[in-house]
Amino acid sequence: MKGALLLSALLIILAVYSNAQNDCCAWPVSPYVTVATNITIQQFNCSQPISISCQNSGYGIGLFEKVGIAGINGQGTTNFTILAEDEREITKSFACRHHQWSMVGETNKYDKFACIFKKPKGDWIGL
Repeated sequence: MKGALLLSALLIILAVYSNAQNDCCAWPVSPYVTVATNITIQQFNCSQPISISCQNSGYGIGLFEKVGIAGINGQGTTNFTILAEDEREITKSFACRHHQWSMVGETNKYDKFACIFKKPKGDWIGL
């Protein structure tokens, strides 16, 4: 009887631990991309929300028309979605859900994020 109770308790602990691990996300910002975040990678806990800020340092001199935050899936730089954009600065919050990130208030999921910049009358660059 004690053995069955102990085994049941162990299975419950493993299930809770497994579910907690299922909600973990990797750090969502590439180390090769300049992005301002509200916490550092060293402070990051696998499931805590994170805020990302991107600034258009070329605003007013014609270098870039806009700055944006892109959601990226996969390893390449071609599979991205522009999540938010502004002429000068953009800040958005993101939450980890089932191993992927979503912008707060949205349902689409992404692996990581990057600041991107729109060239005058042109393409978005920066990934």
